[in-house]
Amino acid sequence: MTKILKRLNSMLYDVELKLRGYIVMPYYIYIARNKGEYIADKDWDNLIILDACRYDTFVEVSGINCPYIISRGSHTVEFLEENFVGRKFNDIVYVTANPQVNIHAKDCFYKIIPVWKYEWDESLNTVLPQAVYKYAIEAEQKYPNKRLIVHFIQPHIPFLDYPELSVYGIKKDYLLAMNKKPNFKTTNPWDEAARGNIDARIIWEAYKKNLKRVLPYALKLTKKLTGKCVITADHGEALRRIWFPVPVRIAEHPQYVHIPDLVKVPWYEVDKGERKKIDYNTTEEREKVRCIVRKLVAKGGQYEGNNNNKSHLSVSWIWRDGKILLQLSQTLNQI
Repeated sequence: MTKILKRLNSMLYDVELKLRGYIVMPYYIYIARNKGEYIADKDWDNLIILDACRYDTFVEVSGINCPYIISRGSHTVEFLEENFVGRKFNDIVYVTANPQVNIHAKDCFYKIIPVWKYEWDESLNTVLPQAVYKYAIEAEQKYPNKRLIVHFIQPHIPFLDYPELSVYGIKKDYLLAMNKKPNFKTTNPWDEAARGNIDARIIWEAYKKNLKRVLPYALKLTKKLTGKCVITADHGEALRRIWFPVPVRIAEHPQYVHIPDLVKVPWYEVDKGERKKIDYNTTEEREKVRCIVRKLVAKGGQYEGNNNNKSHLSVSWIWRDGKILLQLSQTLNQI
């Protein structure tokens, strides 16, 4: 009898998955709209991301009663597309344990440091938090004038203390980022819990333990890194039923499902007073500026290296705004 009920429950969940795709996702895309904040525009020097970390779980486990923000994505891919794709952030070095960054946002940053590639743990099919911590410290030493995003994979699966719950971990993403094709079928413990195949209490316990594993490294980074640090998440995690726009179960973190469980994330700021002097430029941009100045001088224009006199061109001002630089460059090329 129990097997029959489980089978029926699993079949019902498959129907709910289709309803989620046909009704819930379009509702949040076209009607509710995205109400999240653009994190690149917020004030920070170092952004520490705990992948799939719920706000309430962060407060419970850390004991830190911090504010929250609304993320622009309920999934890492959506988070990356909404915040970074289509733009260029020459002020950001991205240290990541999540291969999705290289797959979906590889040209968006000054530099991506793929810790997932250098420190892949074959036995757990993930990247351990201490490896990300090490590369974050090295990145600041190498790029002291860049903003850092440090993306830990925990508390996202696989659960380090319960590896049997997700045997392949994030290996599928790892292989795709390496341009290899996965030859195995993955199972997700959150989905299995929704189907009744795993006790939900075990899932939540494993999830909290994963957060406890990564949290000390994230907090230690706020003390080690120069400038204003923020601990946040790309999205949350869910295992519950929603009743609107249709009654369906939501497990894990599907894209375009902007319920509070998935988009309400921590925003814990640690401001030590000292701030980084951010360099927004690349060598290529500097050469463009020099070229522009030479053209202006050749045509009788004046130049001073400051913006105190509005009649003079300020190279430093142009450097800090790539759009203005591009427009000016195009104008001069037409002269």
